[in-house]
Amino acid sequence: MNDIKGNAGLDYTGGGVVVTTEDLLKFMKALVKYQIVKKDILDEMKNNRAKFGLGINYGYGIWEIATVPLLMPKKFNSWGVAGATGSFMFYHREMDAYLIGSFNDFSYERKGIRFMLLNVINQLSKYNG
Repeated sequence: MNDIKGNAGLDYTGGGVVVTTEDLLKFMKALVKYQIVKKDILDEMKNNRAKFGLGINYGYGIWEIATVPLLMPKKFNSWGVAGATGSFMFYHREMDAYLIGSFNDFSYERKGIRFMLLNVINQLSKYNG
């Protein structure tokens, strides 16, 4: 990857991790069940954050999708992380749902989040609502 023009240094802060969606699901389940870090540490990771964008807060490697009145309903509230290639790994506490996926395409960086919110959560909320 480093020899391909435009890709060098793309993901050094993320460790250059390449992983399957199945492994992302295993990781997220272990994180949610406090098997990777203790509850107080995960709580700190989720609660010590700053505004990243409209309806998105970020801190300690975790994104929080948060309610924005009239724009972002409560049904979208979840936490996790999204990647530069349209990948996403989120947990929706109210539905106890793990939202894991990847488009493997740099042009889908923002589209991955929109897909998760508007397609996946919208469909799940129909059955859990």
